[in-house]
Amino acid sequence: MKVLSAVLLALVASGQLVAGDELHEQDITKVEWWRKTNFYHIYIRSFKDSNGDGSGDLRGVISSLDYLKLIGVETLLLSPFYSSPMKDGGYDIDDYTAMNELFGSMEDFELLVSELKRRSMRIVIDFVPNHSSNKHKWFWCSERALIEPECAKYKDYYVWANSTRYNNQYPTNWLSIFGGGSAWEWSPIRKEFYLHQFLTEQPELNLRNSAVREEFKEINRFWYRKGVDGLRVDAAPHFYEDTEEWRDEPANPDWVETPWNKYASLIHIYTCSLPGVEAVMGDWHQVGEEPEFSGEPKVILAESYADNEAQLRYYGANSSARYADLPFYFGLLSIREPMRPATVVGLVTDWLEGVLRLGWPRDHGAIMPWTCWVTGNHDNHRLVNRLGKANSDAYKWIAYLLPGSPVLYYGDELPIQNADYTRISAATMQEGEMTRLIARVSMAWSSASPSAGFSTNSSTWMPLDADYEVRNVETMLASESKNELKNFIQLQSIRRKFIETLTFGDLVFYETRPVNTTLIFAMARLHDSFGRLLMLANFDETYSESVHLFGRKSLVGGEWSEPPQGGKVLMLNYIDETSSTLREGNQVELQGLVLAPNQAAILSF
Repeated sequence: MKVLSAVLLALVASGQLVAGDELHEQDITKVEWWRKTNFYHIYIRSFKDSNGDGSGDLRGVISSLDYLKLIGVETLLLSPFYSSPMKDGGYDIDDYTAMNELFGSMEDFELLVSELKRRSMRIVIDFVPNHSSNKHKWFWCSERALIEPECAKYKDYYVWANSTRYNNQYPTNWLSIFGGGSAWEWSPIRKEFYLHQFLTEQPELNLRNSAVREEFKEINRFWYRKGVDGLRVDAAPHFYEDTEEWRDEPANPDWVETPWNKYASLIHIYTCSLPGVEAVMGDWHQVGEEPEFSGEPKVILAESYADNEAQLRYYGANSSARYADLPFYFGLLSIREPMRPATVVGLVTDWLEGVLRLGWPRDHGAIMPWTCWVTGNHDNHRLVNRLGKANSDAYKWIAYLLPGSPVLYYGDELPIQNADYTRISAATMQEGEMTRLIARVSMAWSSASPSAGFSTNSSTWMPLDADYEVRNVETMLASESKNELKNFIQLQSIRRKFIETLTFGDLVFYETRPVNTTLIFAMARLHDSFGRLLMLANFDETYSESVHLFGRKSLVGGEWSEPPQGGKVLMLNYIDETSSTLREGNQVELQGLVLAPNQAAILSF
């Protein structure tokens, strides 16, 4: 027994065993690919126009793959490209296995997949099972199912009701997320109401109906046969509604009325995050495990804006009955300028403690389940608008160094900023909510006229970033000075070099003092065999601050960790010319090290 204990202690010291856990083989080659990847989220229409019509397309994406490879992108996450009337940016789909000609042909899609595979890159596509377009053949038949015998199959493909018990007008008081009006729309053909939690043109599919679920399994297979590596499942919390008792939702006592937030006037306990919604994900997880697709693991990502408790349920009942592999963690999107260490530490700690409480066994040494850290998307303000330019590097570093797989929204490597409301064309304004459209600004590839390399057309569907002449790919790559794009490439290089540490290593947020006043952030990834990294950042926008680190218990292993005394500087977000000590490649002492305003560093030790 004493010999066994000595062996176990030696393994703990070497990083092959995390104290308190079972023995784990830590072999990066056996870990599923999506635990080691990074995702780059492309809103296709805004990325690159190949044919001069002013809208980005798949050929534009193909022409940009060498750039994406250069900056370290490993997996593309594509917005919808399906046949659509484009009432909601392509999230209103009228044929799930046909292409929207605006974005290209099926041959273009197949070429994109082929070119990605040639570069050892992967592709995950947006999958929208919650609602279709009202132009979909399913809805056409569902409206007529009571009068046309050949449409009978589709009778319950959507959520229908014929009551007017709420205010003698609607079946319930449920509200639409878009606009905050009633979520019910009358069909004069069927003479019943249909539910739409989003636009009127997006009727809610009935995912309690096994026939509908089977339709989406077959759609899933169609795209896997095209070479897709996984699905980003849209609007997961809205899969089920209370269609048994049809209960009204209670008023929100904290609601303060504004013109754009009527949806928040209710507490959505009967239309959002109902028990069982997460299990629907299991359908597509099971498809990926079918013998036909057994050669390469598929990944299921879940878009869910929910509290941590609800979000954790998307992982599955247990490690053997998984639903979504990677529910998006959107908590980092709540961080705003000015950044504060306690905010970051609190968000990450609360989430990871919840993950670890699930008690899942390790996957070849990597913690289970895994986290997907989202830094931006098409529905939220741009990273630089939320955090300011001075914090953009440090924010990305945090997401890319945490245990998990990060998601970067296209252009945030520069970073580009929200579009100017006043420059969005009237035609574009008809295609989505203005508050979300501004994040879909056209990508800036160069400073050239007429449209910064995005298009040869001077009229583009979305305007360019106001700073495009400076913040564009060509200019920033050619610059001899450090900039955000070059820093991002350097970050990706560090991530690749230390991927074993980032996959298997422990995590600790060192205490920084004075506790209540310092704005120094300190995060370390620890592995005795694979290496150790320390990220330091001064979130003070005005003053330099000195580093004073103190020990703290690690988050994953639960072991006490004393901070290092020194380290080698691998990367700085900018060089403070007044300091001769803090330079990339230098060995520095950490206690008392001075960081300039908004300066950040990554060190090995």
